[in-house]
Amino acid sequence: MTFPPPVAALSRSERRLFEALVNQQFWCWGHDIRRPEGNLLLAYGFARTRPPAGVLGSSCYRFVEPCFEVILWGWGLLLSGPAGGVFLPRHGFAPRPALAPLDAVCWSPEGLPPLGDPSDVPAFDRWLRMAAEWIAEYESWVLATAGLAYRRGCASDAPRATLCFFPECLPALWRRAGEALAGQAERQAASAANTPMRKR
Repeated sequence: MTFPPPVAALSRSERRLFEALVNQQFWCWGHDIRRPEGNLLLAYGFARTRPPAGVLGSSCYRFVEPCFEVILWGWGLLLSGPAGGVFLPRHGFAPRPALAPLDAVCWSPEGLPPLGDPSDVPAFDRWLRMAAEWIAEYESWVLATAGLAYRRGCASDAPRATLCFFPECLPALWRRAGEALAGQAERQAASAANTPMRKR
């Protein structure tokens, strides 16, 4: 699989760290949904739509901000606004720009809006950074609402092969991830602008 910019320029270790961060986040969201004291996604303000009877798929959780919305499934996250957005799949680190908002509730990836190539969407790094910052804010809220012991419990039963980060570090790690990815895109753009054209 090839990774278009800005993901293409990440080193193997950077990509592994981002993959682990995404995987741990989805693992934690799964715990938040099943929390005995109550579903934390609903407490945060998400609206849940379950698949209709006979339809296989993941429940759709939708959270609306003034300028964008966040949609969560067990298989991915979509953050989008009127001018586009970003889709972050659960497995691997292969974020893609969303070329339109989600126009109807869906329960499987087949219902996603059209996805583009990051190199063709100048605002992609901004959307990616916005998603990382939103996740950081959510994690800060979880720590303040449910407590550090709860988040540590979420990470404690992760699969043995999963690289786990200290839960108290998740907000800062997501903010740094957003800055790193946005900075990567800016460096690539600057490098391309300073590359002399080859004579024919």
